[in-house]
Formats: sequence, structure tokens, C-alpha cells
Amino acid sequence: MKNKTENIYDNVVYDYKKMDDAPYKLNAAPLRSMQKMERALNFILNNLKQKKIDPSEAAEQAGYDDEYFIKAFRQYFGYPFERFVTMLKLRKAAREIQEENYPKQIGREYGFSTVQSFSKAFSREIGISPREFFIGNYNVPDMPFRKTVKGIEIRLEYREEHAVLMKGVSIKPPLGNYTYLMDSYALPYKENNEECLTDEYHDKVGLWWYELSNGMVYKFGDVAEYYDSLYIPEEKAPDGSIVIEGGNYAVFSYKRPDNIKDISMMSRIMARYIFKEWVPINAKVTNTIGYTYEKFTRDRIYIYLPLSVGMGGTEELKPRRWGIPLWARYIDDHIREPLSLESLAIAAGYSHQNYKDIFTMYYNMTPTTYIRRRRLLLVLNALMRTGYVFSGESSLNIDADIFPVYGFASYNNFCQAFREEFGKEPDMDTRDMNLPDLNEMYEKNNAKVEVSIRNVQDFMVAMHPIEETEDKKVPSDLAGRVLYWFHHDFRDFGRINDYIKKPEEKVSIWGNDAVYKGLNKVYEYYVGSVLRTVVDENEIKNALKDSGAIIEHIPGGRYAVFRTFDETDGANPEMSYHILTVTAFGGWIHDNRWRTDLNRRTFVIWRNSRLFFYVPVVR
Repeated sequence: MKNKTENIYDNVVYDYKKMDDAPYKLNAAPLRSMQKMERALNFILNNLKQKKIDPSEAAEQAGYDDEYFIKAFRQYFGYPFERFVTMLKLRKAAREIQEENYPKQIGREYGFSTVQSFSKAFSREIGISPREFFIGNYNVPDMPFRKTVKGIEIRLEYREEHAVLMKGVSIKPPLGNYTYLMDSYALPYKENNEECLTDEYHDKVGLWWYELSNGMVYKFGDVAEYYDSLYIPEEKAPDGSIVIEGGNYAVFSYKRPDNIKDISMMSRIMARYIFKEWVPINAKVTNTIGYTYEKFTRDRIYIYLPLSVGMGGTEELKPRRWGIPLWARYIDDHIREPLSLESLAIAAGYSHQNYKDIFTMYYNMTPTTYIRRRRLLLVLNALMRTGYVFSGESSLNIDADIFPVYGFASYNNFCQAFREEFGKEPDMDTRDMNLPDLNEMYEKNNAKVEVSIRNVQDFMVAMHPIEETEDKKVPSDLAGRVLYWFHHDFRDFGRINDYIKKPEEKVSIWGNDAVYKGLNKVYEYYVGSVLRTVVDENEIKNALKDSGAIIEHIPGGRYAVFRTFDETDGANPEMSYHILTVTAFGGWIHDNRWRTDLNRRTFVIWRNSRLFFYVPVVR
């Protein structure tokens, strides 16, 4: 039993994996029975490396006798106890196999007597042998999704959501700090709030919110606006409203019941399933910076869960595809839809500035240029198929409906846009648009790169942001800007030279904190020098506070370090930078998001005419 004066929100709002049981007796039979199976599940998850998990011990945790537990477990989870445990063991083992070195003894660690028995069980459950799984760089398939929980049909979708503006009222927790958030979903419906009983059907949103004057409250109200962007600065929001930022979400929902008084209990059941079962079973990692919120529409009730790891999970075995080569294909698949740089970045899982820089680096044109040209050429091809004669004049064979499909108001509007883009009238010579095959580049260059896992000591750097500049010596592309500053020193650093470890050693870092430019968040790029180690870091910060440089401490730990096999990258650093970016930042990070440490930065070091790319890893 928790102390009534303790603020339990600090413990449960953001960390669903470690969320304690309710500090009071749950007030409904469905929730109490779920709680018992949750305790049995936690026991299983904490003991997966035992040779055999005794169902009687799990039954004891659940508070059932052995015979009843076996029947109740199968009915609840949909699988016999031993089968369910084996499914969890093999998926947990598969996550370990994804580590850099495939541990040969992993089968014994999970209770299999021989390598052969483990391999056979793994192949039967996952679909391929452990060795093939390791070499093929596959995703671990999720456990089968339970379509029904306590008689409620639940749906799961993965979405990239945009920002939402909500404005409503504050509802105090019914038991103050003693309130258990897991038992407080759809709170206004439980409290018979007048806002819920109205006959007007507007999309409504509910979420927990901290107010300086009232502490933790439940904010409930109408969706004031859906935005087309991921982020909206708080200062742009009207007073009394809340901006829910967009991002990657697992979205759970159920059909709105005829009796709105049933919503409260149904949402509580769904919430318990999500946070007490689905998240820990599938090793999902929630995005603690984002909002978990509820949405109530005319037809369905939703819970939006922001994810940082596990987005787009599937129950099927699928290779972890390298993402960047698919960016142009994604545009092609959605070319008839409204596309913005930010929406494309959301789909790719990058900030929009990073997305633009990377796309331009690999495809030799910006995403917006590609979209513009692609639409023009698709219309051109469609005109050819209708028998259009390229004479510079409109033809009777033109299908006028083709133009608005690709965003052009009319034939004349299309011709004008074509002339502005290509400098000539539409003709057959402009039909083709070839982009580099990035998959082919990746396969070709992957063998040229060496990767190793290393422990890195803490260090400090003095950096400056590298912006676009009118200086013609500084290229506008990202690789060119970075390499330029690797070979040039910033001026007017004051005393900074006294603290630089090696003038020729430079570091490039992608910005960790976003700055607003207009309504968009932009992550800047920085280049700087490694500083010599001193006993007191404040000495450096105080000495260089007037230098204009950004002094930052780079935490040590385990990093995946990438470099080319060449003795030096000095002869062609642009090519080496490109190869390393393709294999490390483009390919490896995308395929290994699950093991990349999002709390530390990736960075590049130029040392002794060699490029080294560092990616922080969790283990």
C-alpha cells in the first residue's frame, strides 16, 4: 500500500513497463481478473532463462490453484501455458541473436538441452534457423495480437500522426495523488461529465496534464484543430489549449458502444492490455517525450501510444530493410496525395532537415524537386498514352481529368510549370527520370567498410554550427560542408587554441536539440575540435565562455565504429564520407534502431586523415 501523501505520478506517468499495481483494490471484476494474469505474465517474463518455468509458481503469483490456472491461462492468452512460454523464450532469444556476435550457447541459456533442439524450435517458431536469422538481419516478429480482450474487439494500427490542438476543461483526479492512472482512462465518462453526455459529436481528446496550480489533472475537450505538420510551437497555441505533438504511434481502438456509460470500463480494459501485456511482451519502448492520449469519435474510441522502438511491428518474419533506398519509392506510391517535406520525414523517421540533407546527398536533388519533376513527367506519360501530339498546342485527345490528379489546375498550368522546370515545351525527350540505385550502392560499398564495437571515454568538444553560406568555397551539400570545416579552422576562438587537444582532429555532430525555424523544428549540424582533458570541466567552460563556441560534453560508453579499409581517406574524403554514411548512418542505424542508444549522439571524427563514424549502442 502506497502512502497517500506520496505523488505516485512521478513513478507511473511515463514508465509503463515498471508501472506498479494499483495502490488500492480494483473496483471491477474484469480489472481484477486481468491483474491476476498480469502478475503471472510478469513472473514468466522475469524467468525466461530458467530451464523450465513451473506453472504452479505462476499460478501462485496469480492467486489461483494449479488446475484452474491452466484452464484460465489458456482461455485468457489463447495458448497453452508451455506453448506460450516457449514463444516468449524464442523471441527473447531472437533479440539477443540480433547482437553483434551470435552467442552459440544461447539455446542452453533459454532451457534447451542441445543446439539442435534449440535450432529446431527456433525454426518452427520464427520461420528460419538462428544462423539464417542472424545473417539475414531480420526483425523479431511480434507475439500474435489478441483481437479480443474481455469480449472487446480491439484493433491495432501503426501511424505517423501530425500535431493536434485540443482545448478543454481540467478534471481533478478522483482520489488526488492516490489516483491510479491505469484505472483512470476515459475518466470523464466515469464521472458522467456533461461534456460526454452532449448529443453533439465532435472528436474529443483526453490526457493527463500537470498544472502548476493544481498538480496533476485530466484535460478533456474538443479537438480544436488537426495540423498538417509534426510540430507546432507552444507559443502559437491559443491560451488554455494544448498542442499534442505528432510522431510515431501505435494506435489501439474499439467500436464506440451504444451506451456511453460502458466507455469507461472498456477503455480501462484496453489500457491494461496495452501497458501491462502488449508493451512488455513485445519489448516496445515508449517515447517518453511524447504524449499518450485518448481520442473519442462518433464511431470509435482510441488510445494513442508514442513509440521510439518497435514502430510498425508485425507478427510475420520480415527482413529489416534499409530505409533510404525506399524513400523515392515511397514518394512514387503516394505521388497523387498531398506531400510535404515534413510528412515524408515523419514516414522515414527523421527530422525534416536531416531527411532533406540525406535525400539530396544520395539522389542529387531535393525531395521537393523530385516530387515536382516526377509529377510533371507522370502527366507527360499519361498524355502520350492518350495520343497527344507534342506540337506545343492543346489536343482534342487530352483527358482534362489527369491534371488535377497530380496537382495541376489545367493543361495550360501544366505546360507553364513544365517550361519553368525544364526550360522547354513538353516533349518526348523528357520522359525519363533516372535516380541512382541506392540498394545497389549499399551492397557494393558495404564490403568496403569495417565495423567494430568499442568502449569510448568521455570527451569534450568546442563546436560551431555549420550553416549555408555565401562563401563559394563552402559547398551547400552536407558532406561538403562537413569536410570543408574538417580542413579549416574557425577564427576568433579567443583562448580556445590553448585547450585544443590536436588541431587536426575534428568532430562533426548532428544536433540533439531542435531549434524552431518558422513552425518547423530543425536539427542543426556542428563541427568542432576535441579539447584536451582537464580535471575540472568547468575550467574549460569558464575559460571559453566568451569564445562564441558551443562547449559540449560527449558521454562515453559502447559505440559501433565504422571506417573504410583504406589506409587513408585523404585522397578522396567525399567518397569515403558518402560510403560511410550509406553503410553507417543510412543503413546500419535504420536496421538497428532497436539497439541504438537514442540518449547519446552519433558523430564523425576526422583523425590522421581517416574518417570514423560513431553510433552509440545500448549494449
